[in-house]
Amino acid sequence: MTNLPPSSASALDLAAAAMPSSEAARLQFYHIFAETPLTLLLQREAVGEDLAPMSFDLPTGAMILAFDSEDRLAAWAASQGQGALPYAQIPGRVLAGLIAGQNGLDLGLNFGAGTASEMVLPHAAMVWLAEMLAVAPQEQAAQIKQVLPLGVAPAGVVQALSRALIGAGGLAEAAVLARVAYQSGAQAHVLAFFGAAPSAEAPLARAVAEALAFSGLEAAAVDVIFPAPSRTAVALRAQGQPIALPAAPVLPDPAPPPRAPGMDKDAPPKLR
Repeated sequence: MTNLPPSSASALDLAAAAMPSSEAARLQFYHIFAETPLTLLLQREAVGEDLAPMSFDLPTGAMILAFDSEDRLAAWAASQGQGALPYAQIPGRVLAGLIAGQNGLDLGLNFGAGTASEMVLPHAAMVWLAEMLAVAPQEQAAQIKQVLPLGVAPAGVVQALSRALIGAGGLAEAAVLARVAYQSGAQAHVLAFFGAAPSAEAPLARAVAEALAFSGLEAAAVDVIFPAPSRTAVALRAQGQPIALPAAPVLPDPAPPPRAPGMDKDAPPKLR
């Protein structure tokens, strides 16, 4: 493998290089893979949401190729003596779900890059990832009796929550990690979001559940709440630990371009 300078290494390169160090690092690689826009090699140009990936028959079964940049696809094509090739950009999470639905299909990642992320991700790994990404928070009704001193936040939880909120700019005004006692007598850590629109509540809760699932932390349970203005809300802010939220993205004035295949979760692409 080629050791790239940090400025040239992609997020997947760095995560893949760290994978052998721990189970948590392995989980983090797959979480980054899920969030990465991938360039999928196609047989022909995409037609609407229909994708026809280029498939290679190997002794172990069929394999398709994806890269974490267009430049890496172009470099691989040049190494094969080919010019421009058709491709589609598709989030890793969507690609994992599509591969999981195709028996025995493997994924070749970043072939020719000469980095740690140049690997074959077997079909079983994509099935596992798709199942991990299907994690959904469970809604429960509970009343907070008392806000407790937070003390030292569980190791790694703050980092996991911070990663979960990287894309949450503009979805809430503030987020606070706190510890509470419920009327039932149970105690729990909670992540309280303030100023979140009702339409943002489900995405925020799902992002937190997903980040904790990939954190590798045992018993890393955090309840997500959206408190209304009250004494409890004041106590949460006073005794909890703020978790930084990114600034809201600045949206361009022109109408957005047509969606690329795989970018609309309500109309996933189809592999042909």
